[in-house]
Amino acid sequence: MRTRALLVAAAVTALTVPTIAFAQPPAEEDADGRFTIAVVPDTQYLFDYEAGVTRSDPEPVEDAFEWIVENREERDIVFTAGLGDITEHATSEEMAGADEVYRILDEAEMPYSTLAGNHDASGTDADRPTSTPYLEYFSPDRVADLGTLRGSDPTGYNTFHVFSGGGREWLLLALDWRMSDASFDWAQGVIDANPELPVILTTHELVHDDPEGQGVATFSGYGQQLWDRLIDDNDQVFLAMGGHFWPTARGQRDNAAGNPVELNLVNYQEQYYGGAGMIRLYTFDLTADMIDVESFSPWAEEAAAAGNPLAADVVRPTRPVDRAVDQFSIELDFAERFSGFAPEPGRREAEPVRASLPEGTVAYWRLGDLGNRRGQDGRPVPAGSPGFEDLSGNGNDLQLQRLDGAARDSLVYRDDSDPQQPGAGSLEFTTNAGSYLRTIAGAPLETEEFTDGYTIEAFVRLPEDCCGGTREWMGILSRLSTGADHGKTGGWSTDAPIATLSVSPSRQLQWEMYPTNQPGTLTNWGHEMEDEVWRHVAVVNDGGTTTAYIDGAPIARNPSAPSIGVDGAPSPWLVGASSFDNTVEKSFAGRLGDIRIADRALDREEWLLNG
Repeated sequence: MRTRALLVAAAVTALTVPTIAFAQPPAEEDADGRFTIAVVPDTQYLFDYEAGVTRSDPEPVEDAFEWIVENREERDIVFTAGLGDITEHATSEEMAGADEVYRILDEAEMPYSTLAGNHDASGTDADRPTSTPYLEYFSPDRVADLGTLRGSDPTGYNTFHVFSGGGREWLLLALDWRMSDASFDWAQGVIDANPELPVILTTHELVHDDPEGQGVATFSGYGQQLWDRLIDDNDQVFLAMGGHFWPTARGQRDNAAGNPVELNLVNYQEQYYGGAGMIRLYTFDLTADMIDVESFSPWAEEAAAAGNPLAADVVRPTRPVDRAVDQFSIELDFAERFSGFAPEPGRREAEPVRASLPEGTVAYWRLGDLGNRRGQDGRPVPAGSPGFEDLSGNGNDLQLQRLDGAARDSLVYRDDSDPQQPGAGSLEFTTNAGSYLRTIAGAPLETEEFTDGYTIEAFVRLPEDCCGGTREWMGILSRLSTGADHGKTGGWSTDAPIATLSVSPSRQLQWEMYPTNQPGTLTNWGHEMEDEVWRHVAVVNDGGTTTAYIDGAPIARNPSAPSIGVDGAPSPWLVGASSFDNTVEKSFAGRLGDIRIADRALDREEWLLNG
C-alpha cells in the first residue's frame, strides 16, 4: 500500500468534580447544534446607593449588556439569565438604577430572566408584601414580550422560560432565593407539565466552596433543600447554578436516576470593582457533546487596555485551584443524558427530499435512510444490496463494493447523525480494509466536469484515534481516475486520484484536485478536526476559485489560483474510499451521512447545513 507524506477529584458531601478540559475558542459562525446562554451573577456592589448619594458605578454592567447585544448573532446568544442580588439594599432608587441598565436588553429584545437574591427581597416569597421595589421594576410583566416567558407563580418571584437552541427547546427555571412550599409545588408542576424538556435551574443560593477552599461545590442548607425537593427526583434538571457565595466553585452529583447534575457557583462580587460586570457564557455544542464555559468582563478588558493595573486581574479570571472553576468545559453526551425523559432524540424522521434539491443538484445520497428503522442500528449492509439511490433523480446510484477479505460488518447502518442533517441516519465504515460505494456503470455523474462551478457537501464523523497508520489519507469522496490518465503533469504524483476529498494524518480536511485549466493540482487545507464529532463539509467553486467550509465557516487555506471545473471525465466516483493508480487501496473509517453534489455554487442558505 502506498502512503503519502504529509505536505505542508476530591469529594465533599457527595459532590464530585469530573475531569475537565479547558474551554476551546467558540465557533466564529452560528451553526445548528450550537448556541450560548449568558449568565449575570451578583451585581449588588455596582447598584449600591445610600441616603441619596451614589456610591457605586453601573458602567461595568452596562458594558456587559452591550457586549451581549453586540455579540448576540456572532455567538448565537439565545438567552441571558440573572442569578439575583441585583442591588445592595433593594431600595427603589437602586432598582431604578438597575432598571435603566436592563433597558439595554429590553430595547434589543434580548430574552432574559431575573430573580431575587437576599439583597433584593427578604423572607420567603410568600411572606413579602404584594408590592416591593423588586416587583415594581422586575415583575414577570417586564419580560413578557420577549418571547420566552411561559409563566410565573402567584408571587411573581418565580418564573419559567422556554427557548430554542441547537434545534431543540430548553426550559429554564428562575427561582427565588427562598421559596415557600407553594412555590416548590409550582416549580414541580412546571416540570411535570413539560416532561420532555431539559431543565436548567437558576437560583440565588445553591452551593458554596468546600471547607478546604479547593473549588469543590458544596450544598448550603437551602441548596440541600433544592436538591432534596426539586432536583434529585427530576432527571430533566441537568444543570443548576447560583451565586450569593464566593469564591467560584463547581461539581457534579448523581441524581436518583443515576445521572450527573452539573452544579456551579457563579459570583465575582468580591473581586476588583465589585466583579467588574462579569458575565459567564455557557456555549452548548450538541454535535461535540460539550458545553464550553468562559467568564470575563468586557469593562475590565477596556480598563486594562487603558492602563488600569487592577483591571487586568478580572478580565478573564482563573482561580488558582486544582480544578478549573472559571474557564472550563463540561463533557456531556446529550442524547444519553436526556434519554430517560426524551428517549432516542437522535432517531428522527428524515426531512422531505424535495426540500434538499435546489436547482443544479446532480447527485444526492442519504446514506443512512435505509437503516433508520427501529432495530436497524448496527445492521450490516448486506451483500448484493440494491444500492443507494440518487435522490436527485439523475440516476447516479451507488453500489456496494468490498475490498478483498472485507468482513460482513465492515459497513453498517447507524441511527446516529448530525442534528442539522436533512436525512436520518448514517453509514459507519468500520475498518479501512472494508467496504465502500461506487457510482453505477454509465452514471451521468461520471461524465461531469463542472466547468460552471460546483458545490460538494458531506456530513462526516471521524473515528476514535483518527487518523494515523492505516487510516492515513482516508477518502470521503473521490474520482477514481488519475492525473496521468488525463495528461496532467504536476501534483505530488500523477498516479494520485484526479480529485479527492480526504483526511490527512493530522485530521485536516483536504480537497485536492486537477481543474480543467491547470496541469497541476490545487488544494484546500482545513484545520485539525476532532474525533467522534459530526461536521458538515462544503467545497464551493464559483467557476473561478474554490473555497472549503466546515460547519458553515470558511477554512483559512484556500487556493487563489484560477480553478475551472474538476477534470477526469469519464471516471467513476467513490464514496468512502481512496485510490492510487486506479486501484482502491483502503476504505474510509468513520461515519458518513448525507452527501450532495450540485453543478453550481450554491448560496449559503441552500446548503444542507440548513436542513
